[in-house]
Amino acid sequence: MNLHSYAKQIIPQKRFHYRAYAGMIEGANGIDTPKYSAQKIGYGSIQPVPKKVYQSLGLNSEKNYILIVTDACINGYADIGDKVTFCNKEYRVMDCEDWRTVSDWAGVMCINE
Repeated sequence: MNLHSYAKQIIPQKRFHYRAYAGMIEGANGIDTPKYSAQKIGYGSIQPVPKKVYQSLGLNSEKNYILIVTDACINGYADIGDKVTFCNKEYRVMDCEDWRTVSDWAGVMCINE
């Protein structure tokens, strides 16, 4: 049993929805806009990022951030990332620390814009 499988038995897993970034499409006005895949359901440990670490991480103090630990395949790409919906709020994936090759899970930092 890997660490994530064990942790899921102890730490409550919360349900969220996510949509994978699927490239850019040109809109009717000629401006490129992000395209996303169909919505999927994921489960993970979801915690707010503590305000006291915002400055050290270079985060905007006027925004809200969450950290998701999950085995769902979620990715972030610079200014454009997958979308996560949790508690009726949409978040953009900013970064993903992918530990799936060694422990079947990833840490995903998201921003509510």
